[in-house]
Amino acid sequence: MPQGNKANLTFESEQTAALVNLLASSQSVGKIFIEPHLKKRLGFSSEKIRLHGCQAVRHDDHIHVQLK
Repeated sequence: MPQGNKANLTFESEQTAALVNLLASSQSVGKIFIEPHLKKRLGFSSEKIRLHGCQAVRHDDHIHVQLK
């Protein structure tokens, strides 16, 4: 994510939630990593959605998906 352009970006909460829920419903997806505040903000309850725990990377401007 280009950090210098952040002011011009819009967070699409409905589309993001729909995408993450679709991924979480897939049998081929093992885990989805995002920040806890986004999990709470978007109302996710799937156990597949979790914090990565990596101190080097924040997951509030991107999503990691781990396949099974």
